[in-house]
Amino acid sequence: MPTTPKRKPEVPKEDRKLDRALEETFPASDAVPSHGETGTEPLGSDPHRKAPRITKDQVADAAVDTVECPQCAGTGRLAKTKPQSSP
Repeated sequence: MPTTPKRKPEVPKEDRKLDRALEETFPASDAVPSHGETGTEPLGSDPHRKAPRITKDQVADAAVDTVECPQCAGTGRLAKTKPQSSP
């Protein structure tokens, strides 16, 4: 009795596109993006934006409201927790 060849399962179009994209990039080490284009999206903020200038006094004033982080081994600080007032 002759055997009929097994048909390969139908592969969704999106999977075929991804397979082709992977083949085209081989042997590059960068992964193929799984979403839209990259590098052409508009910037998230103004590229000319500058950081605000702050004084040592402003830094010292802000530090008053912090405590040393016990897990940070002297390299970090946490905001002081304020007691909640009862209604």
